[in-house]
Amino acid sequence: MKKNTNNNSNKPFTTKQGRLRITVFENVSDKGRVSWSTYIRRPYQSQNGWKDGAFSEEDLDDLRKARQKALQYIAARKKAIGPSQLAA
Repeated sequence: MKKNTNNNSNKPFTTKQGRLRITVFENVSDKGRVSWSTYIRRPYQSQNGWKDGAFSEEDLDDLRKARQKALQYIAARKKAIGPSQLAA
């Protein structure tokens, strides 16, 4: 799994699963609370450049695996951060 291990909230975690791309952003509130936003997308190249497409039947198993990768990353970050900084 290719991942960005930099814990800077401006640098998202990114990885791939088949044709899918997973990005997890770590968000820090003004009060120092941490939460995450996750994007799972299927990019494709058209005549007008790169676009995101709908998931096909072929993508459904990879979608499950992509979700699991995002959850594993978030769980590891939660453990590293500790409960006092987690958003409610």
